Amino acid sequence: MKKSTFIVFLFFTQIISAQQLNLVSDLDASINETSGLILMNGRMITHNDSGTEARLYEIDTTNGDVLRSVFVANAQNIDWEDITQDDSFIYLGDFGNNNGTRTDLKIYKIAKNDYLTAANDTVYADSIQFSYAEQTDFTAAPFATNYDVEAMISFQDSLYIFTKNWGNHRSYVYALSKIPGTYYLPMVDSLETQGLVTGADYDSLSNTISLVGYTFTSSFLFQINGFSGANFSSTNMDRYNLTLPNGYSYQTEGIVHASSDYLYISSENGQGGNQGLYSLSLETFVGTETLKNNEFKVFPNPVKNKLNILGEFDYVELYDSLRHKVVTTKKHSLSLRKLPAGRYSLYIYGKNLSIRPIIKE
Repeated sequence: MKKSTFIVFLFFTQIISAQQLNLVSDLDASINETSGLILMNGRMITHNDSGTEARLYEIDTTNGDVLRSVFVANAQNIDWEDITQDDSFIYLGDFGNNNGTRTDLKIYKIAKNDYLTAANDTVYADSIQFSYAEQTDFTAAPFATNYDVEAMISFQDSLYIFTKNWGNHRSYVYALSKIPGTYYLPMVDSLETQGLVTGADYDSLSNTISLVGYTFTSSFLFQINGFSGANFSSTNMDRYNLTLPNGYSYQTEGIVHASSDYLYISSENGQGGNQGLYSLSLETFVGTETLKNNEFKVFPNPVKNKLNILGEFDYVELYDSLRHKVVTTKKHSLSLRKLPAGRYSLYIYGKNLSIRPIIKE
């Protein structure tokens, strides 16, 4: 969503390498606030956010032109922020909430068959309404709330939404039924994204969730690897800075897997330049490095006494389950003998940030 206030935050204390996004095409002016992406039957579909028409747009990836637009007749685009799908339905998230005041959060559910065969390019949607169980105060907190959302995935019989936390730069995860109705959602997890999450996609072949976002100085990709529907933060996570071509906005908003190793990412017109569609091959990273090989061997895990780390890094930090930092070191071996049993998170800082869950016995 386009922002009228420019705020600068410092998220990192060190400079890390960045991956260059490749420009696929400019995007048509009618979708200058592109905010989500899906690929369906070979069609790339996007939408605008915040107060524009309730329309979906199919775009030509060779030149960014709009090939078709479909009107959702019984919907209103208050602040559409992401789109996802399963085998039978398209889901549109009308849950943008920059001020933290909305009480009408919803997800529109559209049958794919209706979309593909729509007379006069017009469809109708069911709605799934929700609120956050933890939110009891709806006082306006512009660009400070932790109840803004711009990212969503479909996984099995649930939708998972990822908050865009202006207040603490994390992302909270909520699970939501796909059955139309009204729901009160408790938080299921919290992720250390160190930035504003604005888009999400799930790749079933690699069991990877890819989140995209920005920090007001650059864009980033945050990957949750080996996801299986369990606790999100109990999997390996990696964060990569992204750079965009000159003249294009770093406000990345949409993301979709074309394959397990190839992503499309879109940015809206705004911070830093124009709207565009980009690609990112996960097989290449800064020339010869690969994202897939950006791995560290951390063992044993579970650990009783000494934790070993193989790989090149600058330093590591270990946090307990309450987010207290208990170890900082540049060494490749950590003595955990005096720490109590429980769950910890190991942050490995180098060219990129990698997060590994640790169990202390």
